[in-house]
Amino acid sequence: MIEIHPWDYLPMERFRLAWRITDVRWTKLPPDDLAEVRPLRPEKAAELKERSTLFFLAPYELDQRWFAGVRSTEAPAERVERTRGWLRDRNVDPGQTLLVSWDRETAVVTKWSVFLAYWSDFCYPSSDDVDIWPPSEEWILAYYHFEEFSFGQRRRFPTPPLSGEDPEE
Repeated sequence: MIEIHPWDYLPMERFRLAWRITDVRWTKLPPDDLAEVRPLRPEKAAELKERSTLFFLAPYELDQRWFAGVRSTEAPAERVERTRGWLRDRNVDPGQTLLVSWDRETAVVTKWSVFLAYWSDFCYPSSDDVDIWPPSEEWILAYYHFEEFSFGQRRRFPTPPLSGEDPEE
């Protein structure tokens, strides 16, 4: 379980991807939705990225020893609504808190409803590889820069293995 503390947050104006959701040239989120996107300090972003690397067997391949029922779909930028429908079909609670991690310096906390409404502003093709999961780690959604999502639900194991650890032992 990932814990986020009040001191882990960063002001929006210091978030390097703020332009995606605060600038009218791209997308300016309504104030209520913008308030639900809370950037994290680089130190916390690094911790999240380190954790999320444990969820993958190889780049762009969720570790099926830890995640069951892995499903993938293409997510072409021009098919935003179709992809939103696929995301909606994952049956995630709209109020569920999410961790969204781009890299070792860039991450936010938001709600599923906000991510679902603006997924294409969180996931840019050709540049972004994004890991999205709840603090409980009960599932993971991965977006790959080649415009594909993968989703997997957590198997019965309490925590992902440390590097090199076999979950079956």
